[in-house]
Amino acid sequence: MTALLNWRLWAAAGVAMLLAWTHWQAYRQGGASARVELSDLRASYAEAGRHAEKAERAKERTWAERIEEVSTHAEAEKNALAADLAASRAAADGLRTAAASAARRACPRAAAADPGQGQPGADPLDLLVDVLGRADARAGELAEYADRARIAGQACERAYDAITK
Repeated sequence: MTALLNWRLWAAAGVAMLLAWTHWQAYRQGGASARVELSDLRASYAEAGRHAEKAERAKERTWAERIEEVSTHAEAEKNALAADLAASRAAADGLRTAAASAARRACPRAAAADPGQGQPGADPLDLLVDVLGRADARAGELAEYADRARIAGQACERAYDAITK
């Protein structure tokens, strides 16, 4: 019991309690400051995310505008191609008609064969005009397909270049 009356024991217990209380206060304030720092960090991350999203949306709008410009240009090329094709078809039809009439004027048709001979005599120039007309028509279809494919390919390349540069 005499130990309880020793002032050193009470001084040590007081110092221990003072240290415990100061450390508890430091712990509480550290936790509060950590919460404040964490909340500030979360707010800054949210703000950075909003800025990044804004930048990405601006980039997407730029891409969309560039692609729309390329698409408009390709559509104009297609319209010009359609006009050129119509003009070339009209010119080709005129040439075929002129060739057929020239062939008729150059060689009058042979008289129809006698009923017992079978097929009437055919003019070789008519056959040549027909074959060349068909070949020209097929070549025109192939050229139209190739032109459309070229326009689509160039539009695709321009769209890719507009986005990647």
